[in-house]
Amino acid sequence: MTGNRYLGPGRVLEIDKAANRACVFLTEAPDEGAVWARMSLMGIPEIACGDTVLIIGEDSDNLYMVGMLARNEDSPRQNRVTLENGAYAQTSGTGEKQKLQVFSDKHALVFEYDAEQNKARVNIESGDLEFIARNGDIAFKSSQKIRLQGHSIDLQSRSDVRLKVINALGRILSSLTVQPGQMKLQTPELRVTSQHGAFQIEKTEYSGRTVRGQISHVKLITHKIETLAQNVITKAKNVYKTVEELTQLQTGRLRTLISSTYHMKSKNAYMNSDEDFKLKADKIHLG
Repeated sequence: MTGNRYLGPGRVLEIDKAANRACVFLTEAPDEGAVWARMSLMGIPEIACGDTVLIIGEDSDNLYMVGMLARNEDSPRQNRVTLENGAYAQTSGTGEKQKLQVFSDKHALVFEYDAEQNKARVNIESGDLEFIARNGDIAFKSSQKIRLQGHSIDLQSRSDVRLKVINALGRILSSLTVQPGQMKLQTPELRVTSQHGAFQIEKTEYSGRTVRGQISHVKLITHKIETLAQNVITKAKNVYKTVEELTQLQTGRLRTLISSTYHMKSKNAYMNSDEDFKLKADKIHLG
């Protein structure tokens, strides 16, 4: 080290491939500690942590690696295959800890296979990724989970989209099918949870054995309501009805049981009986 200039050995501590630099320890200037140096090793094999390289620079902020002095034989070597545009593939590690990596010409990791974890990864930092089979199918098969995660997911089909859940024997337990003009959902149990729902359906048909609901408030606006039932049972604390014109009840028999008071008020009242008409009470007041 002469003034702020340095020309001497440095031991590689860390490598930043994306920035094309390495963190080195200046052997002849230990007071400087660990500094970063740009790689200028054109034509020299790949360096690794622990290697000793030749460092030159005007000061600690502008250092360059210009040569290889000694390799660290204990560090794993990397074998590299480079394309003309600068993209390359390399292997690193030894034994079960080997990795196969493919980098772009910008030193961005594109593909990695980790033999120790038995895991392959496709990594695209920028740009798009497409799978195209112009005259065939694309199949993703896994014995475990398949996860899709993204800002938005778009599924398009010219015929149909099908989602199925099957058991160990291949029997379909639940299915969702989207076809042109219709959607089919089949499942033993359906649960829907939402804070707000809006439905606009031109015609609705429902068939089932039991309907049960717990609702705090119901408001229904309709032109006509028609109910056909074998038995109708209604229980309420209070019932209020307002009819502007006619209320008509046609029944075979009518029985009204009132525990307290029966009050009827009308402008005109007519009661007509084809046969007997009976009034029974302790007292009857007329007029």
